[in-house]
Amino acid sequence: MEMLKHSVHGGQEKLHQLWLNWHRKQSVTESVDGEGEPEQPLDSRVLVMTRTLTKQLQTTCFTLVSGAQGLPSNIQDRMQQLRQTAQDLHSSFSSAHSLQDISSGILTQSREQAAKVQDHVNELLSYVVANTPLTWLVGPFAPQLVERPENA
Repeated sequence: MEMLKHSVHGGQEKLHQLWLNWHRKQSVTESVDGEGEPEQPLDSRVLVMTRTLTKQLQTTCFTLVSGAQGLPSNIQDRMQQLRQTAQDLHSSFSSAHSLQDISSGILTQSREQAAKVQDHVNELLSYVVANTPLTWLVGPFAPQLVERPENA
């Protein structure tokens, strides 16, 4: 279960790092006054960033699903739904060549899918937090045998 928490946190950190890298590149390109190579149009950069983020989300969800082995079947089913939703979300953007290729319906559906992914991850974390065995936190609670000296 700790692996699941670490995977989710690691995925969030990777997504945040991707966003920061994109933001830094955006700031640098805005400061350049048209010198050098022409910049890609904004919609192309947004599409590339979205593909990268949804691919990273998909990878993180695969990791979560593999880490959910041994959990109750209802939680594993939700994690399979999470994996499928993340895969569908990535597919929505991977085939587009520009933002104009993406209809407002697909954008609305993608927003709903992203919210569903977040709900599934929150559900998994809530389950793990509420059902973490104490032995995972502080070790085994088996009674220890205390040997007494024979002359006691």
